[in-house]
Amino acid sequence: MKLLKFPWLVLIKILKFMKIPDLINISLTSRRLREQYTNEINPGQIEIEICNYSADIWIGEFEIKFSSFTTDDIAPIGVRTIGPFTFNVFCLFGDENKSWETVVEDIYTPCWTLAQYYMTIFPKAELGLFCCQDELNERTLQLLSSWDLDLFKEKLFKFPVESENNKNLANQYCKKNHMSAIGYHWDKINIGTKNYGEVESKFRFSDCWLSDKYWTNYVLVSGLKIGIEAWRDLIKTWTRGKLNELVFVRASVVTGLNMLEVTEGFLTHIWNDEEMAKFEERTHFSAYFEQKGTIIHNNFGRKASLHFDQENSIFTMVVWNTRVFKKCLFLFPEIQALF
Repeated sequence: MKLLKFPWLVLIKILKFMKIPDLINISLTSRRLREQYTNEINPGQIEIEICNYSADIWIGEFEIKFSSFTTDDIAPIGVRTIGPFTFNVFCLFGDENKSWETVVEDIYTPCWTLAQYYMTIFPKAELGLFCCQDELNERTLQLLSSWDLDLFKEKLFKFPVESENNKNLANQYCKKNHMSAIGYHWDKINIGTKNYGEVESKFRFSDCWLSDKYWTNYVLVSGLKIGIEAWRDLIKTWTRGKLNELVFVRASVVTGLNMLEVTEGFLTHIWNDEEMAKFEERTHFSAYFEQKGTIIHNNFGRKASLHFDQENSIFTMVVWNTRVFKKCLFLFPEIQALF
């Protein structure tokens, strides 16, 4: 192969500028090229998004969509091969170098097979986001149970409130991951989870917000070292009215937290039973009503209480007059089951 005649540094530079499909396919032609060169390249994160009618996989900026059907306005570009697959391809978004679509009977299996193949070719690539949307049938859920979703740094699940199967799948990863953000929007639940590996010190609560921070209702954090600036950023964001639908934040395994330092400069005061009496009917939060935390106000008249249980190393923020649907508040007992 002529490529192998180039000096190592020159060859690596050439490979880095290759289109992803070409880079993958050329690695198949030479074991030496694959083992000595392409495994030194990180083409970007690998991400997967699935729903009832399609499964998308990205590697860096290159996307392949496996669809149950396609539309007439997408241009066919012919037969293409990538890794172990050869199929008829349509061009998405007018650029065949960045996106392909193909119609297949089984949309999920080739997507996952290709992800595994990418990881073999590019061991430095990271599995970033796995996104699961819509109500999934039993067959799909069974297939997902065979996928090692723990390999993905982030998981995002969007499903109807009544979907017990999807909820159970999402809850499984909420309990295993460092951070979970849960939101209720238009009769759908959005659950995002994330693992931080060895970079705990970089955690920020801004990582927790779902695609629209106004959809974020509950945030659960466990086993992370949270710096003082992260705590203050959470409170600052809320006091400025950017989290008007936030209901509850809970962080466990919290040590060495100085509440005076956390709240310095914010409008706070000690708990007042008379002032808070109107919220006593919120029986979901009765335990926190009894704990009588520090009251904090935001710029739009909302009240929250901050609680730090030093003995059990748990920090909690409860927003008492948040702007959410009652159905969202009714989720709280299920949220508690994730603690």
